[in-house]
Amino acid sequence: SMKLEVMFNIKDVVEDITYGSVSISTIGIGQNENKAFIAAFSNIHSNNSKVAEMVQSSKEAIILYYNTNAERIIRDAYSLSQKGYYDDALMELAKIPDVCTDSYEKASDATYEIYCKKINSEGDDLLKKARIEWAASPNVNGAISAASYLDEINMLASCMGEVNRLLDEINAKVKDDDRKAWEFKLQQYSDICKKILHFPLFYIRKRVRAEKKM
Repeated sequence: SMKLEVMFNIKDVVEDITYGSVSISTIGIGQNENKAFIAAFSNIHSNNSKVAEMVQSSKEAIILYYNTNAERIIRDAYSLSQKGYYDDALMELAKIPDVCTDSYEKASDATYEIYCKKINSEGDDLLKKARIEWAASPNVNGAISAASYLDEINMLASCMGEVNRLLDEINAKVKDDDRKAWEFKLQQYSDICKKILHFPLFYIRKRVRAEKKM
């Protein structure tokens, strides 16, 4: 037989925070050490009262931690976004679970704001590259190269008005004999614009919440 003392932890390994732990004593009997070891673990059931209590207390500890630290997390996210680290900022905000209702609402608002800054910044950079391509080669090849950058701009970016003006300029200058290739690329761009995958889920949730409050 084999007697084991098994420690269970609920832990955030990134932040190195332990929210709960419990030690369970168990005995396993088997024909050899490996079988006894497996039998010992098999005797620990998922409905074990000590484990259940540890899970519940850990949930409460997690909620308390994020409610207590939400303001700091949001400040850190804004600080990261000001340095241009938008993805890191969004990941920071994503730590706050939705069970922390008030804190989650604040994090959602910050997420929307930072996401808009992210797509606006990325859109401006891509538009600049598209303009450089078109200025260097004001022909169908330059048009297609420019459009490849415009394809990547999120439809919610603030520069979309300028994107459409650039497309109109390119469309007006492309020669008739090159128009077929350009129109094919333009259709590809139109198809991308129709994809709802560009539309962030949390933006939809924010709109729904706003409508419910009206």
